[in-house]
Amino acid sequence: MRNTDQINQAVASEDMLPNCGVVAVANAIGETTEKMMETFRQVCKRDGRWQGRTNYVMRRKVLKHLKVKFTEKRASGSLKKFVEWQTARDKKYIVTLGDHIVFVCNGIVHDQHEIKPADEHKFASKRVKSFIEVAA
Repeated sequence: MRNTDQINQAVASEDMLPNCGVVAVANAIGETTEKMMETFRQVCKRDGRWQGRTNYVMRRKVLKHLKVKFTEKRASGSLKKFVEWQTARDKKYIVTLGDHIVFVCNGIVHDQHEIKPADEHKFASKRVKSFIEVAA
């Protein structure tokens, strides 16, 4: 596995694809986006034209395929409040915000658009629907 900070810097430049779920899973397990795209294609039987749009079932299927331990939970409130009230230090979260997915660790929100603290992130006020806590 590679250093997540290196991965996230590379991922932030890939903001034109609808691959937020792939990016979040890649960040959560410390893998590159390119490798994770291939894993999603293989596990979820997608062809080369697939650009990365995922759903809840696909993300679960890939995490199980990779034997990643995780816990799924419902949540409510804004992303900022979720990070403030429901996250713990050094824990990794894949968070669903409406139709968008982000990765959260240590109060920092990572997606393919930007990497910022939760209260400064452009999606800070978006409502959290659910999240997956990824075991270390």
